[in-house]
Amino acid sequence: MSTEKNWYKKIRDNTFWDEEIFGGLRAIGYAQVGHQPSERTLIDIQELSTRTIGSYLNAYFVNGNFNDASNLEGSYVEETSVETASSLVSLYGWDIRLEQVALGPSVTGSDAANGLITSNIGGFQTPNDPTPTPQNSDSPAQVSRGDNYLANGGSFSYSIAGDGLQLISDNLRVNGGDVIHGPYLISKNPVALNSGDTISFSWKGEVTDNAYDVYAYLLDADTGSTTKLLDIYGNTTTGWSTITHTLATDASYYFVFVSGSFDYDFTGSVTVASASGSSPVSGAITASATGTAASGISAAIASGTATGTSTFTNISQSSTSGNGSGAMFSISTNGSGAYSLGGINSAGSGYQVGDTINISGASLGGLAGVNDLTLTVTSLNPATYTVTQSSTTGLGSGAIFSISSDNSGNYSVTDITTFGENYALNDQVTIAGSNIGGADTQNDAFLTLTSVGATTFSNVIQASTSGNGSGAIFTISIDGSGNYSVASINAGGSGYEPDDTITVSGDSLGGTSPAHDLTITVNNIVTTSGAILHIDNISISRANEPQTIIEGIDISTKNAATEAATVIADAKKQIKFRNSYLASKELALLDSLKNISTQTTSSDLLITDLSLQESVRELKKLDVMNALMGDLQKAKYLLNSGLLKLI
Repeated sequence: MSTEKNWYKKIRDNTFWDEEIFGGLRAIGYAQVGHQPSERTLIDIQELSTRTIGSYLNAYFVNGNFNDASNLEGSYVEETSVETASSLVSLYGWDIRLEQVALGPSVTGSDAANGLITSNIGGFQTPNDPTPTPQNSDSPAQVSRGDNYLANGGSFSYSIAGDGLQLISDNLRVNGGDVIHGPYLISKNPVALNSGDTISFSWKGEVTDNAYDVYAYLLDADTGSTTKLLDIYGNTTTGWSTITHTLATDASYYFVFVSGSFDYDFTGSVTVASASGSSPVSGAITASATGTAASGISAAIASGTATGTSTFTNISQSSTSGNGSGAMFSISTNGSGAYSLGGINSAGSGYQVGDTINISGASLGGLAGVNDLTLTVTSLNPATYTVTQSSTTGLGSGAIFSISSDNSGNYSVTDITTFGENYALNDQVTIAGSNIGGADTQNDAFLTLTSVGATTFSNVIQASTSGNGSGAIFTISIDGSGNYSVASINAGGSGYEPDDTITVSGDSLGGTSPAHDLTITVNNIVTTSGAILHIDNISISRANEPQTIIEGIDISTKNAATEAATVIADAKKQIKFRNSYLASKELALLDSLKNISTQTTSSDLLITDLSLQESVRELKKLDVMNALMGDLQKAKYLLNSGLLKLI
């Protein structure tokens, strides 16, 4: 009887004959698995001892002050201080993503909406930012378009210093007023928290370019729902602040901290601009022509009463209704009183279609006044003149035109051999009639500039601006219709805001000021953005500390080991997501089973104690481990469901 009592006492005391098996905090224990004391196996079960399982319920985020750089979990897996793969930086207990991330809501058509910026953290959609479009203190305030647009250039980085973790964005190229979120931090594993538990952390914002914008939250590992912890932006460096939040809902939570920057002043370099103004033109021009041309006679019709039959040559006019002169004709009479024009010996000049020419009858064998001949000009000789303008309604000068006239006396511009300077669309250019074979006023040609050639002015700078920007340099083009445009921005300058107007003097564009001043409107700007967000001392305070349910495992019967199930069930929330840890623990346990299986199965345990034979018959060497393995597997060995705190 005493033997029986001693045996049960050993079981209760967590001893199996000669050796402690699950007691205390021993890292290494030996379990006797055969009849003889020598039949024992080495079992590493420190993190599975029931004495310590209860302490695991004192949850916390691993390495909450970012000081630890080694594996403290006893998992047989060596962790380096930092592991980097692409944008992922893996620290002990934490993952850092060195990339831009967008919080909701997304803007239709934006880079975020088009998938160019990730909007996923921890496998779930990012939360909606309650302040997605921050504004500055200008009057009126300028409002950001949010964090939905991709930054160009710059870098994301991190640093671990005496004041915790620094998340850094530097020299990001953004449109004025943009918010850029990133880099961001997420705990590797969630922590099971209960209603009433409190989470706290310390943070500060350091302004490097303009302003910071930070958002921190708890992420429900099962549902993806979020709990806001911090949402703030500012354009001045802060001191350390502590954020404390009391949980209202039981759940397993990841901790997420999203760093970010905000272009608070909305100023930067000009990237897009439009132009307006009345341009002067230096370049190719075309023109249409109007007016009545004068030239030499090519055809005329004769009328009058002739006498006799005769032919007269080189007969000149006695008078004319117009301004022509110098024409000489061959005139015939037919004896029946009719004149005919036999030929034009000299075309003369200055004649217009419709002019009448009178030749005295005395010159044609008859009487003056009775036998006078009248010639009506019906056609002119075409003529071309190369001339310069006599005057213009604009500022242009120096053009040389080829002006032609046709048989009917119509002008046309057949060529402009020299384009001159400062001509503008619809300028009126007058060519004096005396310069193109006619008389002034009566035969003037009027040219209307129907297009102006493309002209480019490089290295154009502002004369003034409505804002505070300076240093922008432009290439300005003038198209064929005389319209200004910004061909390129050679230097964006600095300090410009959208909708700023920049004035360029017409004197710089081949014209005069203010008549030809150019107005450039700033449509978009680009600037640099960056900030450093510091975080430290992430900690959990339990509203009610969980108790250690049992101090040991009673294995006096086969089923007695299942008494650990309640502990395991409570611990399960804490260890739900710790796969990597328990993977190594599973390997260790399986290795122990392998060692046991290689031993002889000689006899039942305690077979000499016949009164206990039936109760202990099943406690053979494998049964000890199988009983434990069964319960651990029911809890998915604290593995497939995950593990949060076994350290």
